[in-house]
Amino acid sequence: MTVYFSRRRALTAIGAAAAALSFGAARGETDALDRLLTLVGERLDVMPGVAMHKFNTGSPVDDLPREAQVLAQVAAQAERAGAPRALAERFFQAQIDAAKTIQRARIAAWRAEGRGPFAAAPDLATEIRPRLDGLTPMLIAALRDSAPSLARPDLAACCEAAAAANGRRNPGDDAAFRIATAPLAR
Repeated sequence: MTVYFSRRRALTAIGAAAAALSFGAARGETDALDRLLTLVGERLDVMPGVAMHKFNTGSPVDDLPREAQVLAQVAAQAERAGAPRALAERFFQAQIDAAKTIQRARIAAWRAEGRGPFAAAPDLATEIRPRLDGLTPMLIAALRDSAPSLARPDLAACCEAAAAANGRRNPGDDAAFRIATAPLAR
């Protein structure tokens, strides 16, 4: 049995297949961007614990040697993972800046209310840094995978929606989330 397709029908079928593939690619890009934004939120969720530790110990929010160490490690990890090094460095500097925004706000509020030390603050060396160090390669991979999404015309709206959602989960932290995602819109 011979089946004949008209040229128009064949082009329609090809167009539908291309649209399906394009949707799949767009869906993959959206999933990668969603993953990246989720990981940004997870990293920021650790910062109140960092603030508690620094509040209890009287440590300064800024730790420039540690920041330099993190950025050097990120640059090397980004190269190995195939992520754009310059983007990874800008992105992680923004993560650090956002983290310090949350820490400063929390510490200032606790000082203003005359709060004493926390009884159960997480330990920086044994609890917090291992968690942050575990998130770093996941963030780098998500940054690499979402690179095609960074040219999306709705990128700013996606980041803003994620910031608003983060602010609903953690009141006041939406500003930090905006700082953390600012390099994505460049």
